[in-house]
Amino acid sequence: MRRTLVISDIHGCYDEFINLLALVDFKKNEDLLLLLGDYVDRGARSKDVVEKVLQLVQGGNVIAIRGNHDQRFIDVMTSEDETVKMKFFQQGGNVIAIRGNHDQRFIDVMTSEDETVKMKFFQHGGLITLESYCGLSLVGMSDEEKLQFGKEYINKHFNHHISFLNSLPFYYEDKEHIYVHAGLNPSFENWQEQSEYIFFE
Repeated sequence: MRRTLVISDIHGCYDEFINLLALVDFKKNEDLLLLLGDYVDRGARSKDVVEKVLQLVQGGNVIAIRGNHDQRFIDVMTSEDETVKMKFFQQGGNVIAIRGNHDQRFIDVMTSEDETVKMKFFQHGGLITLESYCGLSLVGMSDEEKLQFGKEYINKHFNHHISFLNSLPFYYEDKEHIYVHAGLNPSFENWQEQSEYIFFE
C-alpha cells in the first residue's frame, strides 16, 4: 500500500531529516513524500538540506513546496533592492514574502530605525544559513559585509539551489487534500485565487 509521508520545517537540520526518513522507512519507489517548505535557516546545514531535497525531487515520488524562509532566501539572494536587504536583517524568523501582500506589518518593519530589529535576522537563523553555504569565510565581517559576501558566493557557487527553490510551487493538491506550508484563506470561494503570501506565511 502506498503511503503519503509529509514533513515540514526542516530548517537546516540535515541529520535529523535523514534520521526521520530512516525512521519512517521511506521507500522512494513505493511512497509519496511531501516536503512542505522551510528548508533553510536555524539549523547548521541548510545547504545540505537544500541539496538533499533537490536530489529527492529529481529522483521521483517526492514533491517539495516553498516555505516562507525559502522565499526570503530567494528574495535576498536575487534582489538588489535595498528594501529587500533591510527586510533580510529586520524580519528574522517572522518572514513576509516580497511576492505577497505588503501589509502594515511589512511597512512597520521596513520603517524601523531600531538596530535590535535589524539584527533579528541573524538571531533567528539567517547567519547560520549563510555560514552553511560560505563556511568560516564570514569571520570578522560586519552583518552587511556578511550579507554581501554571502550573496555573491551563493549566487556564484549555488545558483542551482536558488533556481530550484524558486521553481517550487506554493501548494500541492491531490484527490483528498491540499498541502501548503502555512494555510488557506477560507474567505475565498476559490482558494487558488488567494495571494501567494498566504500559502507560506
